[in-house]
Amino acid sequence: MSNGDSGDKKACSSIRLAWKPDHYNIGEVWFHKGLCYPSVEVDVNKTSPYPYSSIVVGVFGSAYQGKTPNEQIKKEKAYWNGLARELGENIALFPDKNMVLLNGACPGLPHYAAEGAAKRGGFVAGISAADGSRTHAKIVGRNLALHQKTTHNFIVYPRLTYDLSLRGRLLRDMVIDKLKMRNIMNTEFSDVAIALQGSYGSLFEIAMALHPNYSIVGVLTPNEKKTFKEIEESGKWYFGDFINLFHQKIGNNKSPEIRIIPKEDPKELVRELYSARKDRQKLFDENRGKVYHPSMERPLEQKIIKPLEYTMGRWPSF
Repeated sequence: MSNGDSGDKKACSSIRLAWKPDHYNIGEVWFHKGLCYPSVEVDVNKTSPYPYSSIVVGVFGSAYQGKTPNEQIKKEKAYWNGLARELGENIALFPDKNMVLLNGACPGLPHYAAEGAAKRGGFVAGISAADGSRTHAKIVGRNLALHQKTTHNFIVYPRLTYDLSLRGRLLRDMVIDKLKMRNIMNTEFSDVAIALQGSYGSLFEIAMALHPNYSIVGVLTPNEKKTFKEIEESGKWYFGDFINLFHQKIGNNKSPEIRIIPKEDPKELVRELYSARKDRQKLFDENRGKVYHPSMERPLEQKIIKPLEYTMGRWPSF
């Protein structure tokens, strides 16, 4: 290595001590076997640099914020909101800041997780389904968009353009189409994934994380120790139950490399996910060329962070 190279690495290390909050265009982003998003925009909200040694934890769950007149539904919703915040806090407080929280820059449970992480000084990234910050504010609401400037270190806008011609209203089918593509990006950029309570949209995200990415997925479920029969008899089904039981009965036989980790406690779940990820990294390092997992390529670093820091003048080592 030349002295010039050594100097560049030192400069790179020191200049990463701070990011410049601003709006950036990082050009085209290629991902997922050749699919390309041209002219990707990024809003950087905080000076905190990206912790390169971290594991990216994709948090998926219900974005539903509708009215809940039923008292039982309100109680259930409050429980999951609190659990999401607790999860975010545990991701942020993991030793040596070894985890980054990634979500879809949306309302609901993923946002409460982001609030919990931000409260504890964690690094939070979001990938919006909008083509820019103005459209994003129309989609999620101006108040939430402003609040996300305090919760998210940065938000990516991959130009999944909506039709806002009908007096600002979004056509339902077009929204779903854009969310599909955003969800694929979220799962592609996650090293591990966590499923909170959710419905069809969250199920799609977890399915994408499991196949074809063979990710490691944690599910938060109060029923994590119950059998199918016990859950059925209790009448209390949770989103994570379906994922876990499906994997036990069907998925485990077809794809044994997939890991599903069900837990009731967010702290235990985060710890086990980290351990499972480190075991997979070791297996990959020892069998490089024979064992392949897409997440080992650290796609968020390679396809978003390094181009962003290059645009900001951080000289990353490609």
